[in-house]
Amino acid sequence: MKQSKIRDLEVGELFVTSSKSIDPITDEVKNSSSVWVKYYYDYTCKAYLCYKYDDINHDKFFKGDKEVFFDFTF
Repeated sequence: MKQSKIRDLEVGELFVTSSKSIDPITDEVKNSSSVWVKYYYDYTCKAYLCYKYDDINHDKFFKGDKEVFFDFTF
């Protein structure tokens, strides 16, 4: 598990917003509904549009400064 800002992730990369949803020993996601996918940057909102991995209709805008966790076992 690694920590980074959303702006530093590649498009299509998976991430979670909290380290509590990742098992610290095995680096596996405990709750699969909290996995997000970075999609694209919206210049009108000045934020990145991301959607849930399990439900592509559930999307949300995140600011680029948001600290997230990636590189985990899913």
